[in-house]
Amino acid sequence: MYQEWRRLHRNGMRRLQEDVNASVARAAHQRVYASNVVPGFFQTPAYATALLGSITAFQGTPNDVPEAVASRVARSRFLYEGGHRFAVVLEEAVLRHRIGSPATMAGQLRHLLTVMPLVSVSFGVIPFSAARTAPDMPYEGWFTDAVVGMPGRATRRRAANWALRTARHGRTCGLGPAGQLLTVYLHALALPPRCEGGADLAHLGRICGLSASALSLELDFVVEAGVLACWSLAPTGEEIAWRLS
Repeated sequence: MYQEWRRLHRNGMRRLQEDVNASVARAAHQRVYASNVVPGFFQTPAYATALLGSITAFQGTPNDVPEAVASRVARSRFLYEGGHRFAVVLEEAVLRHRIGSPATMAGQLRHLLTVMPLVSVSFGVIPFSAARTAPDMPYEGWFTDAVVGMPGRATRRRAANWALRTARHGRTCGLGPAGQLLTVYLHALALPPRCEGGADLAHLGRICGLSASALSLELDFVVEAGVLACWSLAPTGEEIAWRLS
């Protein structure tokens, strides 16, 4: 892996960042699990500078950090342009491991608070307290995208099962992968102080890989599990509303 990254960065990091930007531009949906650092489209300039600078120093590759940082930070525009969705699951360690100075890390955490409410973002954190078993523990982050439409239902369910079952605890233990993914998404969208939320029914079904009727059944299961207090379908049949337990 070290040799592969050195090969990719042999002429600096800017070119790779531009390639990633092109991939994100084509993708309708990005699904990210990260166990070590904040995903690039969420990074502040200071955080990205500290991170890419340390990587360059470690690898001994050409230093084009300012240009690479500019390209990476430009990726954040896709959060606001429309036509893109970002589903992100982070380990709690990502929020606690310091990259750069304390001020840099504090600025990064403040920035996360500003992007979490965006309509294009669903955001979840796997806490340190989550029970782990060896086969379920991921050792590297993964990123998937859907350039045209959505990936197959089986692919989405495998991804949900691998990433989200690491967080199984409490009332979500009896839910399958689709139910766990639905739970993370509903928690990410719920607004304080009453922990209520709303979403487009078709969009929510696509996220979870479920038809409208199957999504209704899954929502009922989530209510029975005690994750939701209730949910309802709008008279138009196009949107749902819910309240967390």
